[in-house]
Amino acid sequence: MVIPGNVSLPNIPALRIDLEGHSIDALVFSQNDKSIFVSTSTKAFICTVATGDLQSTIDLQEGDLRMWLTHPTHDNLILGFGSTNLRAYSWVDLRLHYFSNYNEITHDWRRGSRFDSHRDSSSKASELSLPPVISDDKLLVTRTVTKAFQSQDGKHVIAYIHASGSGLSSQTLIFPLRSLEPPDDKTPTNLTCGYYSLPLDLSAQVYIPLGTLTGSRFIFLDHDLWLCVYSLDQVFKKVEALQRCYFLPRDWVGSSSLACCRLGADGTLYWPQEDRIVRIQCDLYAPQSFLT
Repeated sequence: MVIPGNVSLPNIPALRIDLEGHSIDALVFSQNDKSIFVSTSTKAFICTVATGDLQSTIDLQEGDLRMWLTHPTHDNLILGFGSTNLRAYSWVDLRLHYFSNYNEITHDWRRGSRFDSHRDSSSKASELSLPPVISDDKLLVTRTVTKAFQSQDGKHVIAYIHASGSGLSSQTLIFPLRSLEPPDDKTPTNLTCGYYSLPLDLSAQVYIPLGTLTGSRFIFLDHDLWLCVYSLDQVFKKVEALQRCYFLPRDWVGSSSLACCRLGADGTLYWPQEDRIVRIQCDLYAPQSFLT
């Protein structure tokens, strides 16, 4: 369905920052829309939206690419998701609040009062503990986080880590919000934030993660451009059955549409196509055949 109409966007003042010849990697607005976060490969800035004035700046480690979003439950913090760890900064002065390494959750924490944050020794946890870049005479592997966003059901943050090179596969990390809570200790060390991941064979099918809907239903596009549904309740049962709902025509797909497509909380897919936004509706809760 194509919805007719025009969209107008207000202008904001030019930001008074020195990019030092670098391109902008990320733009994030604060929850109250009064501040804007800007990052390059070497620096991060906080500016006032109304005037463009610089509030604060910090140096970033070059090559440490991160995806940024405001903390889902603590809007005074902005989170930077890297390939192996998370950094949380203040929206006021970019002070580092805490640093956490990723740690796979290996049992269903939803059935208990707490989840185990110990380091898992499984192959998937071992993969994630590798540095972002591994290089020698025979091997070059790069792990890069390419997406991080809050899910539509308001219960998860999803990060997608792309692996290039031999020996590793890309991964979708699904963080329950409780695992992202700031620590009580003001000077914490050895922190971890728990995530759960898809079965390896299923994870290899994920091309574009789209989110999770009510009922812990993970939605993604596979490499054949089918929109697929997987119940996260099956993660700890090692079940890999998934539901294929519909596919997108190849001539609809481009780099901008893949980067900008969004899934609504009701399961509607909003797909950019040239100068239009196509709205695709499907009842993702209707009983359909499951494929394995």
